[in-house]
Amino acid sequence: MQKIGNITSTADLNGEWTNGNVAAGAVPTLLDAAWLNTIQRELINVISAAGLTLNPSNDAQLLAALKVGIGPGRLLGSPRIFTASGTYTATAGTNSVIVELLGAGGAGGGIPTSPSYGAGAPGGGGGGYGRKRITSGFSGVMVTIGAGGIGVANNVGNNGGSSSFGSLFTCTGGTGGGVGNVAGATNVLAAGIVGVGGTATSADISVAGANGAVALIGPAFAQGGNGGGTEYAPHTYGVSTVAGTGTVSNGTNGVANRGAGGSGAVGLNNGIVASGGNGGSGLCIVWEYS
Repeated sequence: MQKIGNITSTADLNGEWTNGNVAAGAVPTLLDAAWLNTIQRELINVISAAGLTLNPSNDAQLLAALKVGIGPGRLLGSPRIFTASGTYTATAGTNSVIVELLGAGGAGGGIPTSPSYGAGAPGGGGGGYGRKRITSGFSGVMVTIGAGGIGVANNVGNNGGSSSFGSLFTCTGGTGGGVGNVAGATNVLAAGIVGVGGTATSADISVAGANGAVALIGPAFAQGGNGGGTEYAPHTYGVSTVAGTGTVSNGTNGVANRGAGGSGAVGLNNGIVASGGNGGSGLCIVWEYS
């Protein structure tokens, strides 16, 4: 920062302001535009470094900037949240980021017809979660958000897609639940091959998605398997139970719960096939630091 003595020769020997003494021939320090501009730039730099946009109608921005603090390593505003694929461009002043990723959930399994007894399918796996601090090469990175797996009638549920932050790290989606089984006249079965939870690659912290659950079926009842949960949706979702004769139900979608697996389809004494629930899509959250 400049002192007034750097701009005008009318300052005192310390480069500071003086009232002067006209009678004694000492000239008062001149108020120079260059010094006023210096002060203005200094104040603007504090406000801008705090991540604030200059607002002519707000006289409390300097105070707000000082409350936020402008030292290195501080959080720069609210996190950047990606629910769809796109390019991440860093906010000015960002020197490092912490990225959270979540893979998509797998779909629940579908069921064949159940003309005489209960039929049920297992749930899809939840997406993997990862967290990573990145100190370079993060601006302009392509963010990919995995799509939730789609349920298919009388078939294995589709796998959830992977989410990635460029090539820096990836979280895989959960796999789909297996195709359902039909119970016999007397047996009770824990049916189907469950969807497996996704994982993270190259993350500092990783949490695998939960596996889906098996279906429970018998001569007079059917219950679809839960979809697997995730770090952001820690419970299992979408139990579908069919107890009435002649009924059938698609699995419950995990769409409202990011990364959650869909549940398996169910049917009882019904000649109609059904689809597993769709998995929830992935997520990316970027926390920016100065």
